Amino acid sequence: MGVARRCIYIYHAGMARRSWGSIKVQRSGMFQASYKGPDGKRHLAPMTFRTKGQAGRWLDREAGLIATGGWSPPDQRMREEKAAEEAPTVAEAFEDWMTALSVAGRRDGTLRAYRSRFSLTILPVLGESRVRDVSRSDIRRWWSQLCDGTCPPNLVGGVVRPRTNGQTRTAYIALRSFWSWCVRNDLCEVSPVAIPEASVHRPVRVVVQDHVATPEQVRDLAAAMPDSLAVTVWLAAWCQLRQGEVLALRRGDVDLEAETIHVHASLFRPVGGGIASGPTKSDAGDRVISVPPRVMSILRDHLERFTGEDDDALVVSNPEGGFVHPSTFGRIWKRAWASCGLEGLTFHDLRHTGLTIFAQHGATVAELMHRGGHSSIEVALRYQHATAERDRALARLMDGSVASP
Repeated sequence: MGVARRCIYIYHAGMARRSWGSIKVQRSGMFQASYKGPDGKRHLAPMTFRTKGQAGRWLDREAGLIATGGWSPPDQRMREEKAAEEAPTVAEAFEDWMTALSVAGRRDGTLRAYRSRFSLTILPVLGESRVRDVSRSDIRRWWSQLCDGTCPPNLVGGVVRPRTNGQTRTAYIALRSFWSWCVRNDLCEVSPVAIPEASVHRPVRVVVQDHVATPEQVRDLAAAMPDSLAVTVWLAAWCQLRQGEVLALRRGDVDLEAETIHVHASLFRPVGGGIASGPTKSDAGDRVISVPPRVMSILRDHLERFTGEDDDALVVSNPEGGFVHPSTFGRIWKRAWASCGLEGLTFHDLRHTGLTIFAQHGATVAELMHRGGHSSIEVALRYQHATAERDRALARLMDGSVASP
Protein backbone atom coordinates (compact mmCIF):
# COMPACT_ATOMS: atom_id res chain seq x y z
CA MET A 1 0.00 0.00 0.00
CA GLY A 2 1.37 3.46 -0.92
CA VAL A 3 2.15 6.30 1.43
CA ALA A 4 -1.05 8.17 0.66
CA ARG A 5 -3.21 5.05 1.35
CA ARG A 6 -1.81 4.73 4.85
CA CYS A 7 -2.81 8.23 5.91
CA ILE A 8 -5.01 8.45 9.03
CA TYR A 9 -7.41 11.34 9.32
CA ILE A 10 -7.83 13.09 12.67
CA TYR A 11 -10.34 15.90 12.94
CA HIS A 12 -9.90 18.72 15.40
CA ALA A 13 -11.31 22.30 15.43
CA GLY A 14 -12.04 22.52 11.73
CA MET A 15 -8.69 20.90 10.87
CA ALA A 16 -8.44 17.44 9.30
CA ARG A 17 -5.07 16.10 10.37
CA ARG A 18 -3.42 13.13 8.71
CA SER A 19 -0.36 11.04 9.44
CA TRP A 20 1.13 12.96 6.49
CA GLY A 21 -0.17 16.28 5.23
CA SER A 22 -3.10 18.29 6.44
CA ILE A 23 -6.37 19.72 5.12
CA LYS A 24 -7.71 23.02 6.45
CA VAL A 25 -11.22 24.39 5.99
CA GLN A 26 -11.14 28.06 5.05
CA ARG A 27 -13.78 30.66 5.87
CA SER A 28 -15.00 30.48 2.30
CA GLY A 29 -15.79 26.79 2.82
CA MET A 30 -13.04 25.73 0.42
CA PHE A 31 -10.32 23.26 1.52
CA GLN A 32 -6.61 24.04 1.60
CA ALA A 33 -4.14 21.12 1.52
CA SER A 34 -0.52 21.32 2.63
CA TYR A 35 2.34 19.05 3.66
CA LYS A 36 5.94 19.12 4.75
CA GLY A 37 8.07 17.98 1.82
CA PRO A 38 11.39 16.11 1.59
CA ASP A 39 13.15 19.49 1.55
CA GLY A 40 11.87 20.20 5.08
CA LYS A 41 9.59 23.02 3.92
CA ARG A 42 5.83 23.21 4.05
CA HIS A 43 4.16 23.29 0.64
CA LEU A 44 0.64 24.48 -0.11
CA ALA A 45 -1.46 23.15 -2.92
CA PRO A 46 -1.46 25.74 -5.73
CA MET A 47 -5.25 25.80 -5.62
CA THR A 48 -8.07 25.29 -3.10
CA PHE A 49 -10.61 22.46 -3.36
CA ARG A 50 -14.40 22.35 -3.12
CA THR A 51 -14.40 19.10 -1.15
CA LYS A 52 -12.21 17.48 1.42
CA GLY A 53 -11.94 14.40 -0.78
CA GLN A 54 -10.42 16.41 -3.62
CA ALA A 55 -7.84 17.88 -1.24
CA GLY A 56 -7.05 14.40 0.07
CA ARG A 57 -6.57 12.99 -3.40
CA TRP A 58 -4.13 15.81 -4.20
CA LEU A 59 -2.15 14.91 -1.08
CA ASP A 60 -2.22 11.24 -2.13
CA ARG A 61 -0.71 12.15 -5.50
CA GLU A 62 1.99 14.22 -3.83
CA ALA A 63 2.78 11.32 -1.50
CA GLY A 64 3.03 9.02 -4.50
CA LEU A 65 5.52 11.35 -6.20
CA ILE A 66 7.66 11.40 -3.07
CA ALA A 67 7.56 7.64 -2.74
CA THR A 68 8.59 7.06 -6.37
CA GLY A 69 11.30 9.74 -6.46
CA GLY A 70 9.48 11.94 -8.94
CA TRP A 71 8.75 14.79 -6.58
CA SER A 72 9.58 18.46 -6.95
CA PRO A 73 8.01 21.44 -5.17
CA PRO A 74 4.41 22.00 -6.39
CA ASP A 75 4.98 25.66 -7.26
CA GLN A 76 8.04 24.73 -9.29
CA ARG A 77 6.08 22.07 -11.15
CA MET A 78 3.30 24.54 -11.88
CA ARG A 79 5.80 27.04 -13.32
CA GLU A 80 7.33 24.33 -15.48
CA GLU A 81 3.94 23.16 -16.71
CA LYS A 82 2.90 26.72 -17.50
CA ALA A 83 6.16 27.32 -19.34
CA ALA A 84 5.63 24.11 -21.31
CA GLU A 85 2.14 25.22 -22.30
CA GLU A 86 3.43 28.64 -23.35
CA ALA A 87 6.55 27.31 -25.11
CA PRO A 88 6.39 28.21 -28.81
CA THR A 89 6.22 25.69 -31.57
CA VAL A 90 8.94 25.65 -34.22
CA ALA A 91 6.54 27.40 -36.62
CA GLU A 92 5.78 30.16 -34.08
CA ALA A 93 9.43 30.65 -33.15
CA PHE A 94 10.36 30.75 -36.83
CA GLU A 95 8.12 33.79 -37.37
CA ASP A 96 9.74 35.50 -34.37
CA TRP A 97 13.16 34.69 -35.82
CA MET A 98 12.19 36.21 -39.17
CA THR A 99 11.06 39.37 -37.40
CA ALA A 100 14.31 39.54 -35.42
CA LEU A 101 16.40 39.13 -38.58
CA SER A 102 14.40 41.82 -40.35
CA VAL A 103 14.86 44.25 -37.45
CA ALA A 104 18.60 43.42 -37.47
CA GLY A 105 18.75 44.54 -41.10
CA ARG A 106 19.11 41.22 -42.90
CA ARG A 107 18.45 41.53 -46.61
CA ASP A 108 15.13 40.56 -48.13
CA GLY A 109 16.87 37.95 -50.27
CA THR A 110 18.22 36.23 -47.17
CA LEU A 111 14.82 36.30 -45.48
CA ARG A 112 13.15 34.95 -48.59
CA ALA A 113 15.70 32.12 -48.82
CA TYR A 114 15.19 31.15 -45.16
CA ARG A 115 11.42 31.22 -45.52
CA SER A 116 11.57 29.06 -48.64
CA ARG A 117 13.80 26.44 -46.99
CA PHE A 118 11.67 26.26 -43.87
CA SER A 119 8.38 26.15 -45.76
CA LEU A 120 9.53 23.39 -48.10
CA THR A 121 11.62 21.12 -45.91
CA ILE A 122 11.41 21.96 -42.20
CA LEU A 123 7.99 23.21 -41.11
CA PRO A 124 6.04 20.33 -42.71
CA VAL A 125 7.91 17.96 -40.39
CA LEU A 126 8.87 19.95 -37.27
CA GLY A 127 6.54 22.94 -37.40
CA GLU A 128 4.01 21.71 -34.81
CA SER A 129 6.65 20.48 -32.34
CA ARG A 130 7.56 22.72 -29.44
CA VAL A 131 11.12 24.05 -29.70
CA ARG A 132 12.10 22.77 -26.26
CA ASP A 133 10.82 19.26 -27.02
CA VAL A 134 12.74 18.60 -30.25
CA SER A 135 15.60 16.15 -29.65
CA ARG A 136 18.74 15.24 -31.55
CA SER A 137 17.10 12.03 -32.67
CA ASP A 138 14.24 14.09 -34.15
CA ILE A 139 16.76 16.16 -36.10
CA ARG A 140 18.61 13.02 -37.23
CA ARG A 141 15.34 11.53 -38.45
CA TRP A 142 14.47 14.74 -40.31
CA TRP A 143 17.93 14.81 -41.91
CA SER A 144 17.72 11.20 -43.09
CA GLN A 145 14.31 11.78 -44.64
CA LEU A 146 15.50 15.02 -46.22
CA CYS A 147 18.43 13.28 -47.91
CA ASP A 148 16.34 10.44 -49.34
CA GLY A 149 13.71 12.82 -50.68
CA THR A 150 10.81 11.83 -48.43
CA CYS A 151 10.79 14.88 -46.13
CA PRO A 152 8.53 16.13 -47.65
CA PRO A 153 8.41 14.13 -50.88
CA ASN A 154 10.79 15.60 -53.44
CA LEU A 155 8.85 14.72 -56.56
CA VAL A 156 10.66 14.92 -59.88
CA GLY A 157 8.53 13.73 -62.76
CA GLY A 158 6.19 12.02 -60.29
CA VAL A 159 9.08 10.05 -58.75
CA VAL A 160 10.62 10.64 -55.31
CA ARG A 161 14.24 11.76 -55.81
CA PRO A 162 16.99 12.40 -53.23
CA ARG A 163 17.84 16.07 -52.91
CA THR A 164 21.19 17.44 -53.99
CA ASN A 165 23.94 18.22 -51.50
CA GLY A 166 23.34 21.91 -52.05
CA GLN A 167 19.62 21.63 -51.22
CA THR A 168 20.11 19.57 -48.07
CA ARG A 169 23.11 21.56 -46.87
CA THR A 170 21.41 24.95 -47.12
CA ALA A 171 18.32 23.60 -45.33
CA TYR A 172 20.49 22.22 -42.54
CA ILE A 173 22.47 25.47 -42.17
CA ALA A 174 19.21 27.43 -41.98
CA LEU A 175 17.91 25.10 -39.27
CA ARG A 176 21.17 25.36 -37.33
CA SER A 177 21.05 29.16 -37.43
CA PHE A 178 17.45 29.13 -36.26
CA TRP A 179 18.17 26.91 -33.28
CA SER A 180 21.21 28.98 -32.29
CA TRP A 181 18.86 31.95 -32.08
CA CYS A 182 16.43 29.89 -29.97
CA VAL A 183 19.20 29.09 -27.48
CA ARG A 184 20.28 32.75 -27.29
CA ASN A 185 16.68 33.73 -26.59
CA ASP A 186 16.15 31.07 -23.89
CA LEU A 187 13.59 29.07 -25.86
CA CYS A 188 15.66 25.95 -25.15
CA GLU A 189 18.85 25.12 -23.27
CA VAL A 190 20.89 23.49 -26.03
CA SER A 191 20.55 23.11 -29.77
CA PRO A 192 19.61 19.64 -31.00
CA VAL A 193 21.02 20.47 -34.44
CA ALA A 194 24.39 18.71 -34.36
CA ILE A 195 25.17 16.72 -37.50
CA PRO A 196 28.76 17.63 -38.52
CA GLU A 197 28.62 15.95 -41.91
CA ALA A 198 25.45 17.83 -42.87
CA SER A 199 27.22 21.16 -43.40
CA VAL A 200 30.05 19.78 -45.53
CA HIS A 201 30.14 21.38 -48.97
CA ARG A 202 30.47 18.93 -51.85
CA PRO A 203 30.56 20.83 -55.15
CA VAL A 204 28.14 19.55 -57.76
CA ARG A 205 30.73 20.15 -60.45
CA VAL A 206 34.47 20.65 -60.38
CA VAL A 207 35.60 23.87 -61.99
CA VAL A 208 37.42 22.89 -65.16
CA GLN A 209 39.13 24.74 -67.96
CA ASP A 210 35.90 25.20 -69.90
CA HIS A 211 34.57 27.38 -67.07
CA VAL A 212 37.61 29.65 -67.06
CA ALA A 213 37.18 31.59 -70.26
CA THR A 214 40.13 32.78 -72.31
CA PRO A 215 40.62 36.51 -72.95
CA GLU A 216 39.54 35.89 -76.54
CA GLN A 217 36.34 34.19 -75.39
CA VAL A 218 35.58 37.12 -73.09
CA ARG A 219 36.01 39.47 -76.04
CA ASP A 220 33.73 37.35 -78.23
CA LEU A 221 31.07 37.17 -75.53
CA ALA A 222 31.09 40.96 -75.18
CA ALA A 223 30.68 41.28 -78.94
CA ALA A 224 27.73 38.85 -78.83
CA MET A 225 25.85 41.01 -76.32
CA PRO A 226 23.68 43.98 -77.33
CA ASP A 227 25.84 47.12 -77.56
CA SER A 228 24.21 48.63 -74.48
CA LEU A 229 25.04 45.55 -72.39
CA ALA A 230 28.48 44.60 -73.75
CA VAL A 231 30.18 46.50 -70.92
CA THR A 232 28.70 44.05 -68.40
CA VAL A 233 30.97 41.29 -69.75
CA TRP A 234 34.09 43.43 -69.37
CA LEU A 235 33.14 44.49 -65.85
CA ALA A 236 32.37 40.93 -64.74
CA ALA A 237 35.55 39.42 -66.18
CA TRP A 238 38.17 42.10 -65.56
CA CYS A 239 36.71 43.96 -62.57
CA GLN A 240 35.34 40.74 -61.06
CA LEU A 241 31.90 42.17 -60.28
CA ARG A 242 28.92 39.97 -59.47
CA GLN A 243 25.90 40.23 -61.77
CA GLY A 244 23.84 42.07 -59.15
CA GLU A 245 26.72 44.53 -58.59
CA VAL A 246 27.04 45.22 -62.32
CA LEU A 247 23.31 45.84 -62.76
CA ALA A 248 23.18 48.17 -59.72
CA LEU A 249 26.24 50.23 -60.70
CA ARG A 250 25.62 53.97 -61.16
CA ARG A 251 27.61 56.64 -62.96
CA GLY A 252 28.61 58.26 -59.67
CA ASP A 253 30.28 55.02 -58.60
CA VAL A 254 32.83 55.39 -61.42
CA ASP A 255 35.79 57.72 -60.75
CA LEU A 256 37.05 58.59 -64.23
CA GLU A 257 40.14 60.41 -62.96
CA ALA A 258 41.29 57.76 -60.49
CA GLU A 259 40.09 55.00 -62.84
CA THR A 260 38.34 53.16 -60.02
CA ILE A 261 34.89 51.79 -59.28
CA HIS A 262 33.22 51.98 -55.89
CA VAL A 263 31.17 48.78 -55.47
CA HIS A 264 28.64 49.28 -52.70
CA ALA A 265 25.27 48.13 -54.05
CA SER A 266 23.68 45.06 -55.59
CA LEU A 267 20.29 44.12 -57.01
CA PHE A 268 18.05 41.82 -55.00
CA ARG A 269 14.49 40.62 -55.09
CA PRO A 270 12.41 41.94 -52.14
CA VAL A 271 10.03 39.60 -50.32
CA GLY A 272 7.06 41.40 -51.85
CA GLY A 273 8.32 40.89 -55.40
CA GLY A 274 10.04 43.05 -57.99
CA ILE A 275 13.69 44.11 -57.88
CA ALA A 276 15.54 46.75 -55.88
CA SER A 277 19.04 47.95 -55.09
CA GLY A 278 20.52 47.35 -51.66
CA PRO A 279 23.84 46.84 -49.86
CA THR A 280 26.38 44.36 -51.19
CA LYS A 281 26.30 40.70 -50.23
CA SER A 282 28.47 41.40 -47.15
CA ASP A 283 30.48 44.25 -45.63
CA ALA A 284 33.50 42.94 -47.52
CA GLY A 285 31.59 43.50 -50.75
CA ASP A 286 31.72 47.27 -50.22
CA ARG A 287 35.04 47.99 -51.94
CA VAL A 288 36.92 50.31 -54.30
CA ILE A 289 38.74 48.54 -57.12
CA SER A 290 41.03 49.72 -59.90
CA VAL A 291 39.90 49.28 -63.49
CA PRO A 292 42.40 47.95 -66.07
CA PRO A 293 43.21 50.74 -68.56
CA ARG A 294 41.74 48.91 -71.58
CA VAL A 295 38.52 48.21 -69.71
CA MET A 296 38.45 51.83 -68.54
CA SER A 297 38.52 52.96 -72.17
CA ILE A 298 35.57 50.68 -72.95
CA LEU A 299 33.71 51.94 -69.87
CA ARG A 300 34.27 55.60 -70.83
CA ASP A 301 32.87 54.97 -74.28
CA HIS A 302 29.83 53.18 -72.81
CA LEU A 303 29.11 56.04 -70.38
CA GLU A 304 29.19 58.57 -73.23
CA ARG A 305 26.90 56.50 -75.45
CA PHE A 306 24.41 54.87 -73.09
CA THR A 307 24.51 56.45 -69.61
CA GLY A 308 22.88 59.68 -68.49
CA GLU A 309 24.92 62.59 -67.14
CA ASP A 310 23.44 62.39 -63.65
CA ASP A 311 25.56 60.61 -61.04
CA ASP A 312 22.50 58.59 -60.08
CA ALA A 313 22.04 57.25 -63.62
CA LEU A 314 22.49 53.49 -63.98
CA VAL A 315 25.55 52.42 -65.96
CA VAL A 316 23.37 49.82 -67.70
CA SER A 317 19.62 50.23 -67.79
CA ASN A 318 16.44 49.15 -69.56
CA PRO A 319 14.86 51.42 -72.20
CA GLU A 320 12.98 53.32 -69.47
CA GLY A 321 16.18 54.01 -67.53
CA GLY A 322 15.42 51.51 -64.78
CA PHE A 323 17.09 48.32 -63.67
CA VAL A 324 17.65 45.55 -66.18
CA HIS A 325 15.69 42.65 -64.70
CA PRO A 326 17.93 39.66 -63.86
CA SER A 327 15.59 37.30 -65.72
CA THR A 328 15.75 39.46 -68.85
CA PHE A 329 19.52 39.69 -68.54
CA GLY A 330 19.74 35.92 -68.13
CA ARG A 331 17.93 35.33 -71.41
CA ILE A 332 20.22 37.75 -73.24
CA TRP A 333 23.30 36.14 -71.70
CA LYS A 334 22.13 32.69 -72.77
CA ARG A 335 21.86 33.82 -76.38
CA ALA A 336 25.37 35.29 -76.16
CA TRP A 337 27.13 32.15 -74.92
CA ALA A 338 25.12 29.99 -77.30
CA SER A 339 26.26 32.08 -80.28
CA CYS A 340 29.87 31.71 -79.11
CA GLY A 341 29.63 27.94 -78.68
CA LEU A 342 30.28 28.19 -74.94
CA GLU A 343 27.35 26.11 -73.72
CA GLY A 344 26.74 26.24 -69.99
CA LEU A 345 29.10 29.15 -69.28
CA THR A 346 27.44 31.20 -66.55
CA PHE A 347 27.80 34.93 -66.09
CA HIS A 348 29.41 34.19 -62.74
CA ASP A 349 32.06 32.17 -64.60
CA LEU A 350 33.34 35.48 -65.98
CA ARG A 351 34.03 36.63 -62.44
CA HIS A 352 35.70 33.30 -61.76
CA THR A 353 37.82 33.80 -64.88
CA GLY A 354 39.01 37.21 -63.78
CA LEU A 355 39.82 36.16 -60.24
CA THR A 356 41.68 33.08 -61.45
CA ILE A 357 43.84 35.16 -63.80
CA PHE A 358 44.27 37.76 -61.05
CA ALA A 359 45.67 34.98 -58.85
CA GLN A 360 47.92 33.72 -61.65
CA HIS A 361 49.49 37.16 -61.87
CA GLY A 362 50.61 36.80 -58.26
CA ALA A 363 47.73 38.22 -56.21
CA THR A 364 47.85 37.25 -52.55
CA VAL A 365 44.85 35.75 -50.78
CA ALA A 366 44.21 39.12 -49.09
CA GLU A 367 44.29 40.86 -52.48
CA LEU A 368 41.91 38.27 -53.91
CA MET A 369 39.54 38.77 -50.99
CA HIS A 370 39.51 42.54 -51.55
CA ARG A 371 39.15 42.30 -55.31
CA GLY A 372 36.32 39.80 -55.12
CA GLY A 373 34.64 41.27 -52.06
CA HIS A 374 35.00 38.05 -50.07
CA SER A 375 34.62 37.82 -46.31
CA SER A 376 36.29 34.42 -45.87
CA ILE A 377 39.62 32.97 -46.97
CA GLU A 378 37.98 29.68 -47.95
CA VAL A 379 35.83 31.35 -50.59
CA ALA A 380 38.73 33.36 -52.01
CA LEU A 381 40.85 30.23 -52.34
CA ARG A 382 38.28 28.68 -54.67
CA TYR A 383 39.37 31.18 -57.30
CA GLN A 384 43.00 30.08 -57.31
CA HIS A 385 42.44 27.22 -59.73
CA ALA A 386 45.03 26.95 -62.49
CA THR A 387 43.99 26.62 -66.11
CA ALA A 388 45.62 24.04 -68.40
CA GLU A 389 47.44 26.84 -70.26
CA ARG A 390 48.99 28.15 -67.05
CA ASP A 391 49.91 24.62 -66.01
CA ARG A 392 51.74 24.06 -69.33
CA ALA A 393 53.54 27.41 -69.03
CA LEU A 394 54.79 26.54 -65.55
CA ALA A 395 55.83 23.12 -66.74
CA ARG A 396 57.94 24.70 -69.50
CA LEU A 397 59.59 27.00 -66.96
CA MET A 398 60.28 24.06 -64.68
CA ASP A 399 61.83 22.16 -67.57
CA GLY A 400 65.06 24.13 -67.16
CA SER A 401 65.48 22.68 -63.69
CA VAL A 402 65.19 19.08 -64.82
CA ALA A 403 68.51 17.22 -65.01
CA SER A 404 68.70 15.32 -68.29
CA PRO A 405 69.43 11.58 -68.03
